[in-house]
Amino acid sequence: MVRTDLGARTGPMGWLLSLVKRGWEAPEVCAARLARILARERWSPAGEARWLVEEQEQPWPAVAQDEATRRAVRDTTAHLLSSA
Repeated sequence: MVRTDLGARTGPMGWLLSLVKRGWEAPEVCAARLARILARERWSPAGEARWLVEEQEQPWPAVAQDEATRRAVRDTTAHLLSSA
């Protein structure tokens, strides 16, 4: 979550939201992380994709190893790209 004025409100709800947002990450911190990630080598080896959480490479969840799930993602992606 990034601390911005997006969705800002007035009144008690606005006060509560601003209080909650104090614990969120500053836009500058988020932007710096994104810049570091984008500066990395962007291409994974064929058939492999990187999963990054807070800049640390993580193993893919078990569901990503399910062949039916992988096929559905490939088919959906191919369909969406062909209609673009």
